Amino acid sequence: MAEINIPGVSDKYKTNDLVTSLIELEKVPLKREQQRLESYKLEKDCLQRVNQYMTSVRDSARGLFSYNNPFTDKNVVSSQEDSLTAEATRDAAAGTYKVEVLQIASADKFLSNQLPKNFTVQPGKYTFKVGTKTVSFNWKGGQIADFVDTLNKRSKDILKASLVGYSNDEKVLSIEALQTGAENTLSFEDDALSLAAGTGIIRLGGSSNTVTLLKSTRELSSVSQLTADKVALKSGVLSVPPQNGVAVKIPESALDNLEKYLTMKIQFSDVQDLTENEKTTEFSAPVLPEPGTVEFAGITVSNAQMDTDLPFVEPEKTEKVETNTVVYIKKANGTEVALAGLRPDEDGNAYVKFKLSDVPEISSIEIKNFNTGKSLAVSNIQIRDVQADRGMTPLNPVSTAADACVKYEGISMTRSSNKIDDIIPNITLNLESESKKPVTLTVETDNDNIKSSIIEFVGNYNRLMAELNILTQTKEEIVNEIEYFTDEERSDAMKRLGLFQADFTLTSNKQVLQSTMSAAYKIESNDTIRMLSQIGIASKTGTSSGINASQLRGYLEIDEKKLDTALQENLAEIKNLFGYDSDNDLVTDTGIAYLVDKNLQAYTQTGGIIATKNSGLDSKVKSSEAQIKKLEAQIAEKEKELKQKYSAMESTLNSLESQSNSITNFNNQNSKNKN
Repeated sequence: MAEINIPGVSDKYKTNDLVTSLIELEKVPLKREQQRLESYKLEKDCLQRVNQYMTSVRDSARGLFSYNNPFTDKNVVSSQEDSLTAEATRDAAAGTYKVEVLQIASADKFLSNQLPKNFTVQPGKYTFKVGTKTVSFNWKGGQIADFVDTLNKRSKDILKASLVGYSNDEKVLSIEALQTGAENTLSFEDDALSLAAGTGIIRLGGSSNTVTLLKSTRELSSVSQLTADKVALKSGVLSVPPQNGVAVKIPESALDNLEKYLTMKIQFSDVQDLTENEKTTEFSAPVLPEPGTVEFAGITVSNAQMDTDLPFVEPEKTEKVETNTVVYIKKANGTEVALAGLRPDEDGNAYVKFKLSDVPEISSIEIKNFNTGKSLAVSNIQIRDVQADRGMTPLNPVSTAADACVKYEGISMTRSSNKIDDIIPNITLNLESESKKPVTLTVETDNDNIKSSIIEFVGNYNRLMAELNILTQTKEEIVNEIEYFTDEERSDAMKRLGLFQADFTLTSNKQVLQSTMSAAYKIESNDTIRMLSQIGIASKTGTSSGINASQLRGYLEIDEKKLDTALQENLAEIKNLFGYDSDNDLVTDTGIAYLVDKNLQAYTQTGGIIATKNSGLDSKVKSSEAQIKKLEAQIAEKEKELKQKYSAMESTLNSLESQSNSITNFNNQNSKNKN
């Protein structure tokens, strides 16, 4: 029986293999073009990699000579980092500064009494204030947890509320102001006041912790420059006549909290000026008695007139004095600070109020009345708690609003924040905690940052040199000697090896870079440092006599100890080595980093050498892709044509074979009939 053969399905005559063989021959130009395309893409990837490495070298080079170079960066070292740290700008003066942290700034943070877990906050209008900022909202009533969530959503950066688990069935409400400083006190208004009082956060009414002075003359003592002969204390009022003074001692018990403040009232009264009494008094020379005579034997002898031979000196007159500076603060070390700025009102009354934290070493208040025509009546000297004027007293304060207080150059200063940038020029103080003694801040050049910048520059340079060596040479040891390559990176590098060995631009660039990094530079301001090898950067920094091949490929090594010493001893010259203004036009025009950047600029800039090469490769890639598309279409058409031809051939052969089989069968049948 004849074999059934379906054209295009069965392959009795192996036409499919024949078509495949013919198509493979047709694909030769296609494969060649595909390889060419892959080569173009690899070249493009390599150029992009080179451009990336060149850009990194340029960035690190510019960082060594630009305005923001690290050679003027400052670092601050604190002797007590747990109390005070600092940051310095580039313009900060190098040196040592002593700062004492007397108190850090804090914010109000109050706790409630224990509350039931399901405590309900009644409906109402709830208003909270922190300093001048206000948070207010209407509450429809509900669980305290929902109230806390609502409050926090509306009070971002102003205050924060939270619930602290006291037990399984009880919670404690915590409300905290998010801004420090004595002026940023937390207060409650509207229904929030009732909530705070009802939950035990506050007690309405001010604090009773007030110390009143001028109760006894035992509190008084003399002062320098003025007498206290006519000073009198009666019924809590201290009378200080002209040209008199007295000191009022402050008890140590009143100084337990620097957040207290001192208040007093001073009444200025006009009296007869002391200089007017002197005008009515006339002064004359002394009157001497008559010298007298002596008689003897009828002879009278007169004494000579008395002569003192002393010039007459008129008593010194008191100058008229008018001043409102009558209050002085005496510190424990004996120094005095005048409290200026008193302005009596039309009735002659002046009021004094200052925080003890402003003068933390205060020991007494001195009233010095240098006036010649005014008398002072001092009363109501009190030391009061900060909370006294708030109309409430926190019952469970975790912390209260207070200013930071620091002492610098013998002057105590307060600020509302623990980050202070206006005391020492170009230095920001970060207060962490009170210091037991003055903190020493040492501002110095940040040599570690400079060293890191130089190492980064050399590292980027070496990475670029490695890539240029790989692309422009064909020796496999160039890849194998790079120790930091992973196996995958080493395999990829082998594919790029020698890809641009005929490219003059990359070879030339490599030579220029090597020359720039190894050359000596004549810099007018430098007496010692003229090349990188003098600061521990060279192709060979060790003491061994041998030289391996990798040290001849342009790579640089760093002797960190030598670099550290050079930075310590010749910082200015190292700065000049990397970038220097030779013509005093305020623009860097020479130096290693400057010249490296200038050389690579031609390669990496828009429209530069790398960009031009990439543009040419883009055109080749585009043309190659078009050619591949054309060849693929031609091959597909050819394959279709061959399949049609060989299918027709198979059909014809099958038909002929069928006819042949029919004839054979017919002949065989006739032969049987004849027999």
